[in-house]
Amino acid sequence: QELIDAGYSEAIGNDAVIKMKAEDLEQTYAEELKKYEQELTSKYDMSNADDVMKVNELYSAKYNELVLGNLVNSKEYKKRATEIGFAFADIGKKYDIDFTRQQSWFTRTMDGLYDRNDFDWYNPIEWAAVTLNGIGSGIEGITTSVGDQAVASFQGFMAREKVKKLDAINERLENGDLTEDSKIYFNTIGQLMESKEGGISVKEYKDILNQKKDYWDEAITRQMEEALTSAKRLEAYGGANFDDGISLEDVFATVGNTLPHIALATAGTMIAGPGVGMGSVLTGGGIAGIAAYTGTLAMGLQMYGDNYNSAIEQNLTNRGLGRDAIRKRINEENPDLNQAQVNELVEAEYAENLIANYSSGEGANMAKSAAVAAAQTFLESYGANQIVGGLQSSLKGAGSIGAKLNLTNLYNATWDDIGSSMYAFAINRGGPALEEFGTEYMQEILGQM
Repeated sequence: QELIDAGYSEAIGNDAVIKMKAEDLEQTYAEELKKYEQELTSKYDMSNADDVMKVNELYSAKYNELVLGNLVNSKEYKKRATEIGFAFADIGKKYDIDFTRQQSWFTRTMDGLYDRNDFDWYNPIEWAAVTLNGIGSGIEGITTSVGDQAVASFQGFMAREKVKKLDAINERLENGDLTEDSKIYFNTIGQLMESKEGGISVKEYKDILNQKKDYWDEAITRQMEEALTSAKRLEAYGGANFDDGISLEDVFATVGNTLPHIALATAGTMIAGPGVGMGSVLTGGGIAGIAAYTGTLAMGLQMYGDNYNSAIEQNLTNRGLGRDAIRKRINEENPDLNQAQVNELVEAEYAENLIANYSSGEGANMAKSAAVAAAQTFLESYGANQIVGGLQSSLKGAGSIGAKLNLTNLYNATWDDIGSSMYAFAINRGGPALEEFGTEYMQEILGQM
């Protein structure tokens, strides 16, 4: 980052547009600077070394005020500095991604298999590498949604419950209904009750609640640190880029990314289906049922975590506490900082805001997130099961490729056989594919709502 910052400064200093503007300003203020120089030399003893240093210091300050000050505020400088800044930010981002990928054995291995910046569409090894990279990204996304975001939402709920109880106790203390020595408890519906038969004192109960609140707050902090690290890994994985159209690389990346989600959605089907996956080995409804429920639960938690985290991040953005707002303020308040320093401050402050928001739960609703996740899970499970079921039937159904074009009669197959088999395969696969598209579309609508 220091090399990038040094390169940025050098690019600014050597830019032709900026240099031309600086020369114009020097000419504009040349007479004023000349007069100021004469005033200084007449006022100070130029044979005295200390006075000479003082004159140089004052003249430099005046030059910076008139020339450099007006230069950095000029529209020409701002335009060019922004353009150059974007270019170097892109370079810095690429270096950061490369560094992050080198920290993981999996992504480091993928980088050894193919060049991410120069995809060879004709190379099957690169097809496999892009797909595997996409699978890794999908697994990382599921892991952080379930293991970080969903878990942190629960931890925030537990912290808020402790705060509610503390508030209830403090309110009763202020009203004079209780003293620090009063014995209290909370009943099954969360009401604060005074015990007449002994128990825990108010002071002891408050100490316990504060300790538990601190525990859950620390847990949120650890979870968010891991979530932010995971976000960097997800960025490093990359993904499909449709800005310039759909390429073969985009197709393989998208397929790889969706495979872990489809695996969750169809866990029960894949195990229970005869002759599919482990179905020939793991027969019986018990294991298939467990797999189906486990897959559905994991998928539901993933979508819940995504929904809850999206609501939290949107709340921070609405309150001016998101990354962009933080970056803008820090740049305005600290114009001398380089981008590495700015990035460090932005991430540190954003992490604090994220932790505080998960703790307060402001802008997010666990019940709504769960309800939408349930609907999304149903749609995903339904759509993915149509794909798997359609594939099974098309491979084993009468008149399909699997029935007509097996190894025993492939030699004797006619073009009509091949054509009808391909047609049957397309029909059997087309319906489920359209259903899957519809369910994915509805999931997106639910997510945006």
